[in-house]
Amino acid sequence: MTMQKRSALLSTLCVVGFLFSQMACNSDPCDDIFCPDESGTVLHVSGELGEAGGDGSADAPFATIAAATAVAQTGATIAVSAGTYQESVVLPGGVNLTGAGASAAIINPPKGGRGILVLGAGTTRIADIAVRNATHAGILCQGVALELQGVDV
Repeated sequence: MTMQKRSALLSTLCVVGFLFSQMACNSDPCDDIFCPDESGTVLHVSGELGEAGGDGSADAPFATIAAATAVAQTGATIAVSAGTYQESVVLPGGVNLTGAGASAAIINPPKGGRGILVLGAGTTRIADIAVRNATHAGILCQGVALELQGVDV
């Protein structure tokens, strides 16, 4: 299968999954910047609007991706708003990470840092996000099946 056909298939599956999740979600966090897992659990992150005491809801997003990963359970989707996040990310296996677009949501790890490390089991989807200036691996996974879409490293 060509990359173009694979991308079109993933986009179609994403839209179908999004429509399904719209029916399953019982609150506002289902917006169009991500493809939620069928569980419908979405944790929002906004470097601009988030607060240290945020709960990950659309109204009170986390300020950092690390705060979201600390509470994320298997099947959850972490939806990252536009902005540059000065952090290295350790993502649990089975948790999805989706940004507002690779030109808009950027992970810029500290000097000498790694961009995203995915550890655990299961399948993790990373989409529409960029990793810049990582001095080790931009994205490294151990023990997980990794799906990438619209990622710029």
